[in-house]
Amino acid sequence: MNFIVKHWQGAYSLRKSFWVNYVALNFILSFAFAYFLLFWIRSGHTTGLERYLMNYYLISFGVSLWQAVGVYRSSVRYEKTTGKKVFPWIARMLTLFSTGHALLSFLMILTLSPAAHQELITHLMTLANV
Repeated sequence: MNFIVKHWQGAYSLRKSFWVNYVALNFILSFAFAYFLLFWIRSGHTTGLERYLMNYYLISFGVSLWQAVGVYRSSVRYEKTTGKKVFPWIARMLTLFSTGHALLSFLMILTLSPAAHQELITHLMTLANV
């Protein structure tokens, strides 16, 4: 829990906040999501898949928000101590876009009609060669 709070407060260096808590964590979460999604689809249990996607995007938004706040606070501290502005600005913009993307993805899943949900599942199954 200390790790979560320290990142939220911007207590970690900008390098650790960005490269570990943002880039590496996003890679791990995306890989895990794709693995479980593929496993779920290949097992033939597509009931509840919409809920899985909604939960994933909701969790993704929460994680993205946590990442963005931590990177933002860390970048402000980095900018004040070093006077450098380019990397802190890039880090803030990337995390801001990521958070916006996660929110839009979650809202998109929420607003899909039942027919669109079924089309999404059919498309995912086609991609998974099921």
